Amino acid sequence: MMAENPQQPPVACSLTPEEMRDRQASLIPALLERAVSIEASGEGYFLRFNSDAATLRTIAEVIAAESRCCPFLQFDLSVPPAQGNVSLAISGPKGTRAFLEALFG
Repeated sequence: MMAENPQQPPVACSLTPEEMRDRQASLIPALLERAVSIEASGEGYFLRFNSDAATLRTIAEVIAAESRCCPFLQFDLSVPPAQGNVSLAISGPKGTRAFLEALFG
């Protein structure tokens, strides 16, 4: 569980409304469509994926894009050996899950 940190960036995205619509129309759906399961977890979500190259590229693109515009997000990616399911935990400070719910649509 993340402790409150006064230096923690606010739970807010730096994208313009138009950029946010574009992101919600392309990058986020591409990630969610590949998920084999999505579970709410604390102040975020836990997603599982099949372990294939295209899925790993999509996950990396989302992490790279979202970490630039939403610096409060924490991404924990686990890629197990032997082609096991990949897991991605996305979390942050209080209010993050509500933010993600809005972002995921």
